[in-house]
Amino acid sequence: MNDPPVLTQFATAISAIDSNLDGLVACGAADGSCVLVSAQTHTTPMRFSVSGPVTVLRLSPTRLLLTGGAPARGALAVASGAGALSIWEICPTSVRCSRRLFGHNCSVSCMEWTSFSGIPVVVSGSHDGTVRVWHALSGACVQLRLDSPLPPPRSRVLCLTVLDGLVAVGYSCGKLRHWRLGRAYGSSLGWDNLRPNLVCEASAHTGSTLFIAAEANTSSVVTGGEDGNLCVWSLDGALLQTLRGHREAVSCLHMCCGALASGSRDSTLRVWSPRSGSASQSKFPTSFDCTAVLGACSSPPTYVSFTAAGLLSVSEDGQIRLWAIANSPPTSTALGSVVSLGVATLACPTALLTGADGALRMWMLPALPPPLDPLEPPLPTPAPPLEPPLPTPAPPLEPPLLEPPHKSATTDPIEPKPSPPAVQTEPSAAQPCAQPQATVVQDPEPTAQTVCTGAPHKKQGCQTHQRCQCCEGPSPHVSQPKPRRKFKPWR
Repeated sequence: MNDPPVLTQFATAISAIDSNLDGLVACGAADGSCVLVSAQTHTTPMRFSVSGPVTVLRLSPTRLLLTGGAPARGALAVASGAGALSIWEICPTSVRCSRRLFGHNCSVSCMEWTSFSGIPVVVSGSHDGTVRVWHALSGACVQLRLDSPLPPPRSRVLCLTVLDGLVAVGYSCGKLRHWRLGRAYGSSLGWDNLRPNLVCEASAHTGSTLFIAAEANTSSVVTGGEDGNLCVWSLDGALLQTLRGHREAVSCLHMCCGALASGSRDSTLRVWSPRSGSASQSKFPTSFDCTAVLGACSSPPTYVSFTAAGLLSVSEDGQIRLWAIANSPPTSTALGSVVSLGVATLACPTALLTGADGALRMWMLPALPPPLDPLEPPLPTPAPPLEPPLPTPAPPLEPPLLEPPHKSATTDPIEPKPSPPAVQTEPSAAQPCAQPQATVVQDPEPTAQTVCTGAPHKKQGCQTHQRCQCCEGPSPHVSQPKPRRKFKPWR
């Protein structure tokens, strides 16, 4: 595979890296130098520096305007040295520092962006055991105070995540605490009325709580611990499920579209899929099942992420692999190897950024073929047959009108038997049963009942309004109307 292009070069190793949906990449090195570069347009990198080695940096998810003037492309929060934080405004052609934040006594280990009442907020956790909420515009700070039962360094903050005003924090003592960023009862919205409330406190793992993974608008939080277990928690702190399988500590964790991917110090990767029927009211799963175990890693994985091309992993020895987890068994493709301290995937799922010996490179992810059946060879897809045009349907024919009850003087020669019309008036010598018909006035009620014997009619026609068996009719019993007094029968 060809060497990937180098976007920028550092004098020392890269220690932190992050990217956003616009393809903007931020990197920080151990000497305090930082670089902003676009991975899509490959523009000239914007460089700046901070005091001390960079430990964490986070790009804002949305465009922010911090100091006024021209619209900014976003904001960048950088943690460096022994707990110093700084907020940088990203302008179209430059980067400027808008605020410096001081409050932590030890190095910052984790940091996230969120909002409260429309105000951009930065939440940071430090090895001094404190969690602080910073007003990104004014620099004001609110600390999530808690009298920790364990003194430092066992109560260090190692990881945190923010979900709709809920801050989930993992500690080195194995604790998990949920904080709600609310306001005092009856008070108006605003920074001055911010009141963090402790929702729950639970013992998550035996050892340290190393990783926390969640998605926006989810109803659960997943933690990975030093004991190798994954724990699924509800937002109110209830333990929903414990996922066991790793034999050593969890080394990386990622959650995307309701699925989980975890790596361990035992050099294995596991994929956890939502259990059928486990979706809650918010349509997100609360329980999982292990669907794939990837044990071909040469060393413990340090980074894992779902992409459109497959599952991306970076191991401790710098091996970059792309896994096709849809195949049975899963297959992998080696993309290359680097000596990496920080990696990040772009929003567009076609590239991977990784720092290697001070170089920032962009790795293009190849498109994987669809999963194949290992028992049967792939068949060529036949071309769809050409369908002939459908004929235009003819308009429906109208049904023929019913003939009146009186027939003509002559009988249709096609019919072998005479039809059963009303009484005929004048007989014919050639055709005795086909005489002209005359209308007979009938009384409303019949006076006699006759039974058809099946004998053919000779001179006298069928004097009924219903058809009998001898005249191809269904009813053998018919009623004869009462004739008038001066009515003369036919001869």
